[in-house]
Formats: sequence, C-alpha cells, structure tokens
Amino acid sequence: MLRDSPDQDDDESWQVELKELTNLVEVHADSLREASRRGKFELDRFQFRFIKRDKNTVYYVTGDHAWYLKLPVSIRERMMQRESLGVRVTSESLPYVQGYYAARAATVSLLKGYILVAEVRGLPLNRFLYMSAFRMPGFDQSGLCRVYENLGRTLGQLHNLPVQEDLIESDRSVRKTASRWSPEDCSDQKLRQVMELALKKVPNAATNCLVHGNPRMDNILVKNESVSLIDFENTGIGSPYDDLSIVCSQLEVLRALLWFPETAPGKARRTFLDAYRNEHDIDEAILRDCVAIRLVEFYREYARKGGRIAGIPIISRKLHSLVIEMLA
Repeated sequence: MLRDSPDQDDDESWQVELKELTNLVEVHADSLREASRRGKFELDRFQFRFIKRDKNTVYYVTGDHAWYLKLPVSIRERMMQRESLGVRVTSESLPYVQGYYAARAATVSLLKGYILVAEVRGLPLNRFLYMSAFRMPGFDQSGLCRVYENLGRTLGQLHNLPVQEDLIESDRSVRKTASRWSPEDCSDQKLRQVMELALKKVPNAATNCLVHGNPRMDNILVKNESVSLIDFENTGIGSPYDDLSIVCSQLEVLRALLWFPETAPGKARRTFLDAYRNEHDIDEAILRDCVAIRLVEFYREYARKGGRIAGIPIISRKLHSLVIEMLA
C-alpha cells in the first residue's frame, strides 16, 4: 500500500545545511575518524558531540538541524556501498509506503568514507515492545500490532523493489549464518544436537530481492506507530527470509526468557506476517526453517553463555525446547 507522497517542506534548509556540513566533513574526515577531539567541540558554526568509537566513530552534530555522522574506522568498500544503497532506497522509495518515515536528508561518501544523516527521532522497537508487553502507561498491545503491521508492509515493499544486477550480496543471510557452525567442535551436547538438526534444514531459497540485512529490533525506530529503518551495513541482494527470519526469531526467543507476557509476541508476529503477505508471498515451511536456524544462533551466542535479552535472563532449557519444536 502506497501513499501519495511523503510530507513536503517548502523550506530547503535541510538540503542547504546538508551541503554545508558535507563540505566541512570532507575537510576534517580523517581527524574526525581518529576521534582526536572527544566530548563537545565546534567546527565552524556546527556543534559536534562525540558519542563513541568502536568499529565506527560516531558524532551527534547540531546546526540549524540535528545530524548523525558515522565514520567507519576501517573503510571497507563493500560496507560503504551497502550503506549508500540503503540510504538511497529508504530516501527515495520507502517514504511513499504507508506507515514508514525516513530521514529528511542524508548522504554517503564512498571516497572519504562517512555517512551523514539527519536525526531520525523515535523509540527503538525493542523498548516499544517491552513497554507495550508490560502495559506501561501510554503503551498497549493494539499499538504494538499497528507498529508490526507497518513493519510488515515496509519490508514487503522493500522486497518488491527492482533489483539491479550489480548489487552485492547481503552478508548476514541464513545460509552464511549456518556456514559458520562447526558441530563437531562443540562440547555442549544439546547445542551440537540442534546444530546438526538445523544444518539439515538450511533452505535453498532464491536470493532475488533487496534486503535490509539486519532488521533487528534496535535497528528499527518507532514514532507515532510508524517505523523507520536504520543501519544499512548489511543491505544488499538476498532472500526475503533473511529479513523475515530475524524479525520472527527475535519475537520467538522471548518465549525462552525467564518471564515475559506471552500474548504480545504472538500477536505481533501474526500481524507482521499478515501485513507482509499483502505485499509479498511467503513459503511457510521455508520461513519456519529459517527462524529455527536463527534460534540456534541465539542458543549458540547467548544461552550457552548465560546471556540475557534486555536484562532478562534466557533459560537455556526453554530455548532448547523452543528450537527442537521449530525443527520438528
């Protein structure tokens, strides 16, 4: 479902400031990447606030408007191409999708290696989910379902976009995830069992559409029940099940937490898939196998380490039973 057009603003100040800030970043890209100045500082008329430096150096920048600047510490051509593709698609195509909102302005420099995007305000989906599930004041499950309806519609429209032949492959596919496993080297008998079962289920799904690549809850923002996608380091060509299985497995894994309201994740999952089906076909058997593989990865990365999700402990026994159920 498409809407006529995104909201228009006759004031061109966003694009004017984007150009001005881009010129400034081009000059100072190397020193900004090295984070030689921490805390708050000024460059020309702009205020920079250092946020973090890990694999990316990130700043919050304010002028007339607010911006985020991300500079990969190690400039990788493929990653920058994915970022550029994701920014372009979400700026040009998704704003016309009902229930989606995009950044007002953005640019990606492949040469200098940075991403500059207008601040997209919203609540991360994981926080919205928990507040709705626990019935915090101002949050309810009907609102949560409308959010997942908009997310399903958005991903369905994304997967329907024309695919260019020269697109690079997403690097977080279900198949690539399973290819990293080595059951024979695993000392945990239960984990080895589910890994061996899951490896027999790796689907041969066609990689024929554009995917976000990593639509985790913390890469989805919510504002007034509309959604916005962020972080396009894994965007590229892939299978629709690569995206769908991440969304669904994150909802399924909540069943393995020490305590979590049972009805919220199930309602959200059904609403999400119903909205997606209105835009794009789903093979239920393939989706189930892909979700099972993502759950095994949760088991591998979290449960065996006594991990937590949003501060709530995962119960390994419950996660093991959930994976076995999905693989049956």
